[in-house]
Amino acid sequence: MNKKIHFIVMFFLFFIHENASAGLDDISPHVACNLLTNIGLTTQGWQHYFDDEYGCKSISIALGPPNYFRNSLSFQVEGTPGTVKEMVLLLNVDNISDAAEAHHLFLQVAQELLMKLRNE
Repeated sequence: MNKKIHFIVMFFLFFIHENASAGLDDISPHVACNLLTNIGLTTQGWQHYFDDEYGCKSISIALGPPNYFRNSLSFQVEGTPGTVKEMVLLLNVDNISDAAEAHHLFLQVAQELLMKLRNE
């Protein structure tokens, strides 16, 4: 139970919303969707979901040794036709025995994402 709470706290720490100081208003949707392509979190590009809702999502990357329950990492961006409103880096922990390694990788990717946001 303790590890699950730890994961939830980490998830919310790296949830970047439009009011964050990262300045999402200055990033184009195309750039935002491609921020983590270099590590395999490739999206299908900015797409219309419904009404005024747009976004892009990566396919999850499996982490750790191959087995039935694997941890995974994914990335998504949401907003309006021309504006990024939020970014989410999501770690899904299905294998507790490999959770520490997954958390470490999550923190590395989150740090890279934040560095790229500062440079945009």
